[in-house]
Amino acid sequence: MSFKFKLEALRRYRSFQEDVLQKELARAQRNRDREIGRLQSLLDKRTLAENDLKHWRESSTNAPRMALFDAYIQRLTGSIAEQGIRVKQADAVCSEKMQALLEAMQNRKTIDRLKEKDLQAYMEKLSRNEQKFLNEIAINQFTRNSI
Repeated sequence: MSFKFKLEALRRYRSFQEDVLQKELARAQRNRDREIGRLQSLLDKRTLAENDLKHWRESSTNAPRMALFDAYIQRLTGSIAEQGIRVKQADAVCSEKMQALLEAMQNRKTIDRLKEKDLQAYMEKLSRNEQKFLNEIAINQFTRNSI
């Protein structure tokens, strides 16, 4: 007689669910990292453009070129704001996925604890049955030796 957990199918399903959510979280984190990389790239471009504009202002370059760079910096600033929103959205998605994963982990751990309790009860029952068997053998031997 071997141990069989009655809720094993549910435990496997919850484990599968947890694996799927882990993959979704990893995908969301990669997306967030990509968005952060894009934001950092835009920030770097703006810093470089601001430094170039500052250099040209000091060297008295023509006004149209400075106006062009000023417009470029303004466009980059707008793009940075939009990208910042995308990063916040990606963070929110990551938070949602993390919360769903934590909930799935708790559900699986609940079933795992039930399995451990059932296994413990099974082992105790097995031990009691073994002890009863040994006691029965000892009683029979004592009875046989008494006669």
